[in-house]
Amino acid sequence: MKGFVSLLTFSYLMILLGITVMMHTRLNEYWFVTLWLFSPRWVAVLPMVLLLPLTLWFRPKMSWVYLVLALLICFPILGYELNNSGNVQIDGGRRLAVLTCNLGGGTVDLVQLADLIRQRDVGLVCLQECTAKNSEILFSSLGWNRRHKGNMAIGSIHPLGKVGVHAEYPKAHFFAKATIGCDVLIPGQRAFYAVSIHLPTFRPALEELRRFRLDAGPGAMAEMADKYRSIAKQAADSMEELSTPVVIAGDFNVPTESVFYREFWDSKINAFSAAGTGLGHTKFTRWHGVRIDHILSDASWTPVHSEVCPDVGSDHHPVIAELLMAPSKGEEEN
Repeated sequence: MKGFVSLLTFSYLMILLGITVMMHTRLNEYWFVTLWLFSPRWVAVLPMVLLLPLTLWFRPKMSWVYLVLALLICFPILGYELNNSGNVQIDGGRRLAVLTCNLGGGTVDLVQLADLIRQRDVGLVCLQECTAKNSEILFSSLGWNRRHKGNMAIGSIHPLGKVGVHAEYPKAHFFAKATIGCDVLIPGQRAFYAVSIHLPTFRPALEELRRFRLDAGPGAMAEMADKYRSIAKQAADSMEELSTPVVIAGDFNVPTESVFYREFWDSKINAFSAAGTGLGHTKFTRWHGVRIDHILSDASWTPVHSEVCPDVGSDHHPVIAELLMAPSKGEEEN
C-alpha cells in the first residue's frame, strides 16, 4: 500500500506540473488547454482530498510533497496574486483611480455603480456593452464628461478629447466597436490616452467543447482564435502608435495566462497582477469564476492597488485600479 500511495502522489505531482507547463507556455494555444483556462480550475485540488489522508497514514514522511502541490495549485494554476503595495506613497495630485465594467449581462444598477464611483474617488471609467442611454444617465448623474461610440463608453471627471475608434468587429459579425479611445486632459499634468476595449468572446466554441462536440468544437475554437487575433492586433497596433501615456481598460475575454493575452498585451502593466491580491475573478458562473477584465497601462504609470468590486447587477464585476503617473522630464528637472 505504501508503494501505491507513493505512486499516486508523484503521479499527481507530475500531472500538476504538466498542467502548469501547458498553461504558461504556447501550448495553451491548443483547444483543450484553452478550455481548461476557462473551466473550474479548482478541480485540481480534489485528488488532494483523498490522497493527503492516505499519505499521512501510510507515508507521513512524504507529506512535504503536499506543500509543493498546494503552491502549484494556488499560484500558477489558480492564478492567485499576492502583492504588497502598502509601502508605496500615494501622491494625491498624480493618483488616478480607474474603473472598468462590462454592463451587457443582467440588469445593472446605475445608482449603485455611481455610488461606487463616488465612494472610491474614481476619475476615469471605461464601460463595455453600454447603451448610449445608460452612459448618459450614469455620467450625467456624476456631472462628468463622457464619450460614447457604438456600445462603448468612456467617462471622466476631467476634460476629454475627441473620441477615436481603434478596432471594430466585422460587419458580417455584428455592428460593434471593439476599442475606442480619447485624450484625458488633467489640469497641471500631462494628458494621457484612455482606451475602453471589448475583445471577442470564446464562449460559443467553449460551449461546443463542454457539450463534448469534438467534431465541431476544435474547429470553432480555431475560427474564434483567428477572429480574436485579427481584432486584438488592430487594437494593439493602434496603441503602439500613441506618444502619450496610455491606460487600457475593459473586457479582454481571456485570462492573463492565455497565449492570446500574452501575444498582444505582455508589454503593458496589468494593474491586478502588479498590485492586486487574490484570484481577481471578474466573470462568474454557478461553478467558478474567471479573470477576463483587466486594467493595463504603459510604463508611465505605477499601479499601487487593484481589486475586484462587488456585483452591481451586471454579469461582470467592476475592476478598480489606482495608478500613479510618473512625472514628465520637464517636471523632473523642476
